[in-house]
Amino acid sequence: GNTMENCPSMENYLDFFLRRMQEQPGSALFIDYGYNATTYGDTFQAVAHHAFADPLENPGAQDLTAHVNFGMIKEFAQQQHLHCAGPIGQGEFLQNMGIQIRAEKLLAQVSDPQEKFEITSGVHRLTAADE
Repeated sequence: GNTMENCPSMENYLDFFLRRMQEQPGSALFIDYGYNATTYGDTFQAVAHHAFADPLENPGAQDLTAHVNFGMIKEFAQQQHLHCAGPIGQGEFLQNMGIQIRAEKLLAQVSDPQEKFEITSGVHRLTAADE
């Protein structure tokens, strides 16, 4: 059998939120891990001490999360005739926000090879599609 997540409360929230955006125009930025189309599988997960953990063990001692269906958010926004500029990946977002320019400025201020490596590898980790 297949597993598929459904979040009815998200649909209710989006309906309320997007109708409000029509009444009082503005902008919204949603940032989270997620996907652009409905997929099969379970994204409910826990993280403890920078590692994945069983979400049902140690309640209160780990962070619980699930991936966001950004495709659903976009679909709901379009149904309300609102402009939706995404979703875009983290790497593209950070490139658009100038991470490379910031990294170059930081690199110009340091001479230690280890610090240069940390800056360069950090930018790669945050922006590369293979990360």
